[in-house]
Amino acid sequence: MMISDVSRTNCLIVGAGALGLLIAAAIKKSQQSDGKNGYVGVFNRRLLPVPVTVQLPDGENVDMTSCLNTEIPDWFAHSSARRIVFFCLPPESTEVVSLSFLNNAKAIFEASQNVTIVFCNNGCLPRSLISHLESEGFATLRALFFIGAVRQESSMGTCVSWTGGNRAVWNEIVSANPSPVVESQEVLQQLSFLLNSGERFVDWLRTDNIFAMERCKFFTNFILAAGIGRRKEKNKRLYSRLNSGTLDMTASQCARLWQ
Repeated sequence: MMISDVSRTNCLIVGAGALGLLIAAAIKKSQQSDGKNGYVGVFNRRLLPVPVTVQLPDGENVDMTSCLNTEIPDWFAHSSARRIVFFCLPPESTEVVSLSFLNNAKAIFEASQNVTIVFCNNGCLPRSLISHLESEGFATLRALFFIGAVRQESSMGTCVSWTGGNRAVWNEIVSANPSPVVESQEVLQQLSFLLNSGERFVDWLRTDNIFAMERCKFFTNFILAAGIGRRKEKNKRLYSRLNSGTLDMTASQCARLWQ
């Protein structure tokens, strides 16, 4: 049975990594702060050690334990509300897991056109995945997050801590009819709460060439990983760690691997 509630925005985050849980907690706080109706949940293939808490940049700890699901929740499957799916998956898992999810949820998507997909992963979206989304007609956005977070698990539970940043850039990559760009900007901002500084967390900024920025971010991450490795280091110190010859060689390796 379809529950009629067009005033809601229900958000399902696929992937319970650090970024996925951080986004979910931020949306939950935004909905509570603004008194808006809507569900938020995190869909993950396994349950995490509980309790699951997320520390936001304002210092608040948000309990996300009840938001974790290993099945698609009923409030997402049976509702006429606006629904947004945020894919927050590791780059190497994005294509397989997202296609599996979309296939399993195909009946849900066909029952309502009021669904938007947002890809939040690092790396570059493969052309085959974009072609599938185009053929299915799913309204799809690409988002890149310049936000740091770390997830820690122990017998005492799971904790995600924000480590810096509040900016996300995005643009439409598969259009719906009519185009959701203007509406998407408004909805995304509504899912962001205000910090004491007056800035929003998350601060959504539409950019013209999202695929160019996607490649730049991927390349930067590749260089950082090659140059800094697993050490905890400030990104801006990279050039003091590597000489130009090492940077040229690393860039050449990246080009050969990913063309």
